[in-house]
Amino acid sequence: MIQEKKEVLWRVIPLQDYDIHALHALEDALLYTVERGMSPPTIIFARVSEPSISIACHQNINDVNRELCSCLGIPLARRKTGGRGMFLTPEHLIVNVIGKPEHMDVRFRDIPCLYAWLYAKITQALQEILGVLTTTDQNHSNIIVNNQKIGGLSQLQTQGVMLVHGYVRYAKARPLETQCIRFNNHELITYFEYFSDSATSVQEHQQSLGFFDFYDKFATHVLKELKYTYGSLNESDQNEARKRQEQHRREEWIIGTPDLPSKGHCDQTSIKFSLEP
Repeated sequence: MIQEKKEVLWRVIPLQDYDIHALHALEDALLYTVERGMSPPTIIFARVSEPSISIACHQNINDVNRELCSCLGIPLARRKTGGRGMFLTPEHLIVNVIGKPEHMDVRFRDIPCLYAWLYAKITQALQEILGVLTTTDQNHSNIIVNNQKIGGLSQLQTQGVMLVHGYVRYAKARPLETQCIRFNNHELITYFEYFSDSATSVQEHQQSLGFFDFYDKFATHVLKELKYTYGSLNESDQNEARKRQEQHRREEWIIGTPDLPSKGHCDQTSIKFSLEP
């Protein structure tokens, strides 16, 4: 008889602000330290300290209006998970879940299970907090409320360790998002009315709910039924994150290679128009 693995004890890092390069470097560092047993399975709640752009690992740099971003002082980073470009602000709530399959109970035995678990946690939290019904697309990468996107997820598995991260948009989309990110050389600002209509936010459903109140409720729902303890980054985490920040700030890494495809903005998926080259 196959015995179920015992329930894992998670380390939870409470909400903190990170610059975009430090956040992606920390994600990489935890993949390393958790895989090698230097750190326990970890859940991190985060937000960026300033408006920033995160492009996907296999996305063309030309999707970003770098001249405009440079003029406005908007930092640009490339993450190691997939998807599309994201214009992140301090009003996006991010959750990262990092763990090894061999340490997990049956809920987290592989990346599809961990992904499905976090997706269910986020949608259930939004339904209870906002009192709205959430749905998804066929890939379970977008979280939809009334045909409008409010959040999404992405994933990565490497060397026997898993990372799934999700985000929820707290405040409404801004025109600047569609000025900074393009798709197939189309300036998305031209379609901002449609873009804005395709995305929604926590504030649009609960105007009186402050960001930190939302975070408290959201974290409570995500952590419900888990064994966990609040903690902080250990010395190994911090050292590995510092090493990786250099790579994430390096221009060669951010620019990538010229053969990468255009993917556009992560919230353009439900826009009701064609953006063909």
